[in-house]
Amino acid sequence: MDSNRTISLHGFRDTDETVFCSLLSLLSFKTNAVWEVVEDETCDVTVVDVDSNQGLSLAETMENNGRRVIRFGQLSSMDAAGEMCLQKPLRAANILKCLNSLNQGDSSGHGEQTAVPAVEESLKEEAVTGFRLRRWPCQEILNAYPGSSRLCALLMKEALTIEQTVERSGMAADIVWDFVNACQQRNFIVEQSIMIRARDRSEHKPANAGLFAMLRSRFGSRG
Repeated sequence: MDSNRTISLHGFRDTDETVFCSLLSLLSFKTNAVWEVVEDETCDVTVVDVDSNQGLSLAETMENNGRRVIRFGQLSSMDAAGEMCLQKPLRAANILKCLNSLNQGDSSGHGEQTAVPAVEESLKEEAVTGFRLRRWPCQEILNAYPGSSRLCALLMKEALTIEQTVERSGMAADIVWDFVNACQQRNFIVEQSIMIRARDRSEHKPANAGLFAMLRSRFGSRG
């Protein structure tokens, strides 16, 4: 990492903002620059939710004024802008691609160009605990958690980790955690070992790895 950068979010729902900030914290050891979320118009790049006419107009105005913009929304809300688009739901890999592409665009040296492949080479497969619904939960649980039908659709299809469920659903991590915990207590959900790509455990990770590190710790402490 060779520089400090700032990023602001416009038009985000609270859940999307929580997920974005958590993923950015999780990616802090992979990005080519140190990124900080700020509320400042002089930031290096702005992520704009373009799933509304107001958001789309704001993004176009900023782009016309020479501002750096990452469009965030459903695929139908965006043109083929390539690397500078984030499709809903948020995924860590897409955020990493956008931010590292921005940093590479500022550099004329070859050192920056090799940063992303170097990160990819440090990844490997490892077994982690995933969660899958055995059957549709009772109405009491469905009524207690907004967006529960979205979570059910994902977890009925395949076993996912908490991080994967948050990324694919676009919901807040604490809601996903509480939903899975409630289903587990009623025996609606089972744990399964799944394979994911992860950094070598021997490599250094930041002490404050963000919200997802806390969730992993809480799951790991369960009997």
